[in-house]
Amino acid sequence: MVLGTMYVIYALFHIIACLKAGYWHGILKGISRYLLSNIKIVIMCIIAVLLSIGFIDQSVSLLCKNFYNINVYTITDFINSMGEGWFVFGVLFTLSLVEGFREHFKNAIAFRIAFMTSMFAGLVNGVLKFVFNRERPVISMHEWHFFKFFIAKTKNFSDLLYAYNSMPSGHTIMVASAVTVLYLYSTTKVARVILVLLVILMAYARIYTMNHWFSDVLVSMMLGFMVGMVGYNINKFRLL
Repeated sequence: MVLGTMYVIYALFHIIACLKAGYWHGILKGISRYLLSNIKIVIMCIIAVLLSIGFIDQSVSLLCKNFYNINVYTITDFINSMGEGWFVFGVLFTLSLVEGFREHFKNAIAFRIAFMTSMFAGLVNGVLKFVFNRERPVISMHEWHFFKFFIAKTKNFSDLLYAYNSMPSGHTIMVASAVTVLYLYSTTKVARVILVLLVILMAYARIYTMNHWFSDVLVSMMLGFMVGMVGYNINKFRLL
């Protein structure tokens, strides 16, 4: 317990140092430029999300509900635990330290970029969850229940922390953003395939356990890839 607390405190100082070093410098501007320069793709993505809400979400969630299996659920729930913020941040931070101690400095920096980028993605996720406050499929099977907390008669703040914060998927967006950074940095096909599989497994786990709708995960993957790409591009000079 004491060692864990000390490790967290050390990580906090590390985060502050990375912020001072400018790992987030220009990331908002980079995201804005990316959106404006790819406006057609953005519109297509929005249409794809709306179509998935209208025609896919409920069918996929009902399929997961009807084919529920305790063994599959146990496995997917374990995968979910590996997408928790504390786990993702902890793994990336630890890998950056290990590679630094091994004097593989480029690898250490790559993990550090992924660490800081996934943390920024987590903040984006928190803001969007509050804006959309969509009802989770495990609560009800109404795919169009957005802004639920604001229009609900009961104002239970705890509902805003879970029941009404379905879109986007925090697990998926953080994993996708970190994986994007490492994918762009990696030079081997095997490593890239493994990284892509990690995102797919996380997306599947969030949908199967009915913590999220299909469209929640779709939005998260889109946002995660975008944040990861921008985070990598603004920091890749550190890898030279």
